[in-house]
Amino acid sequence: FRTGCGEGGSEGVCQACAECEAGSYRVGCQGQSGGSCIPCGSCAANRTYLHGCLGSSAGECLPCPTCEEGSFSLGCEGTHAGACISCAEHPCPDNHERVGCGGESEKI
Repeated sequence: FRTGCGEGGSEGVCQACAECEAGSYRVGCQGQSGGSCIPCGSCAANRTYLHGCLGSSAGECLPCPTCEEGSFSLGCEGTHAGACISCAEHPCPDNHERVGCGGESEKI
């Protein structure tokens, strides 16, 4: 964007758009405006996460990863895709058995 244009007959100076803090993106940085930072949105709590909200992009909501049989998805929320965790890595307490582990849950 250009600053100082028309001040005292000057053509002004071109400046790079400033970066926004994590969790926000810049809109309106063009012409003679430096724009402003807008907080990243959120996705529906139904197995999605926000990917790519940075720079001048609002990002997009993507589905959480699908896990293979014998593993479940953990930590898919906000701006994190999470990870697939092996059901075997989460042992049950004594005198308990694991039933239904897979997909979105480590069911006990």
